[in-house]
Amino acid sequence: MRWRFALLLIFAARSWACMCSGNWPSVKQAWKEAPAIFLGTVEIADPDGPGREVIFQEQFVRIRVDEAFKGVAGGQTIELHQGASDCSAKFRTGQRAVFYLFRGIHGGWSVRPCFHSIGSAEPAGDDLLFLRGLPKSAIGTRLSGEV
Repeated sequence: MRWRFALLLIFAARSWACMCSGNWPSVKQAWKEAPAIFLGTVEIADPDGPGREVIFQEQFVRIRVDEAFKGVAGGQTIELHQGASDCSAKFRTGQRAVFYLFRGIHGGWSVRPCFHSIGSAEPAGDDLLFLRGLPKSAIGTRLSGEV
């Protein structure tokens, strides 16, 4: 009888896992919505380790902006405090990515769950091809076009 209860608890816990539904936004949609977009390198991830080891731990992350696209400046340092849930993104020291960040509750930056928040840092990846292909007038502004 006890093993049935334990089994029920295991399945109940799995049903509370982070789940995202619907369509993920495209790179263009993410660019329109996110106030800060940049190619960056994770300088510090504490704690640092494989995803399974840190998934349910809070994580402090410091990211250096290598190439700014919107809302930040090159060389700037961004600090994130990631929550202890499986919906919170986790990072590794040295990781490079395109980050799409939003203002958090306490004024800092945050990675929005269930959103195109972390893009590929590959030079031929969709994120960088789109962002580097924007006209200069679109970088750092919300409006662009031709008259």
